Amino acid sequence: MFRRYELRALVKTLIALLMVVNLAHAQNAAPNDSSFQPYEEIKEFEKSSMSHLNRRVFFFVHFTCPFCRQTHAPVLDWSAGIPHGYEFEVIPAVGIKDHIPMAIGYYTVMTLAPEKIEEYQTVLYRLIQDQGLSATSASTYVKAARLIGIDAAVFTKAAQSSDVKTMVNRAYLLTEAYGLEEVPAVVLGNRFIAKPAAV
Repeated sequence: MFRRYELRALVKTLIALLMVVNLAHAQNAAPNDSSFQPYEEIKEFEKSSMSHLNRRVFFFVHFTCPFCRQTHAPVLDWSAGIPHGYEFEVIPAVGIKDHIPMAIGYYTVMTLAPEKIEEYQTVLYRLIQDQGLSATSASTYVKAARLIGIDAAVFTKAAQSSDVKTMVNRAYLLTEAYGLEEVPAVVLGNRFIAKPAAV
């Protein structure tokens, strides 16, 4: 009974979030259509080998994506209100080889200075989207790290660590497991997924 209540609360928070996340994709939505549902249920994962993720909330992003940038801060604010016992995590989606430098940069900062990750994300959006730096070049991520006070040599060494490689591989496996081809996407409790294709 308690578990069912938690899931209902999670769905309610999902709907509230989707009003923010899917605003950028509203032109594709059909809010007057009674069959419209702003999320997909992913029942097959709840009792699968991925069941250890049942109490996680993932926000998949790319720092090249203007919709991710637009919704990033509201989603972080929203994450403070998710039901007790769930953990929130931002994941750089890794669908193809070109996404790997972005994930390496992100997880290197998570390893070295997790308290600076929000500042790092903001800098990445600015460098890539406003200044036109390459999202596939390691130098972009080194520059962003320098701008938040992380030494370039320290960053470069940490980027080659086994911990960072493990986290990048996990991001790839999760991106693939949830079949993500577009971002932003939110996965709640390994049970519901909201992504642009759903609207």
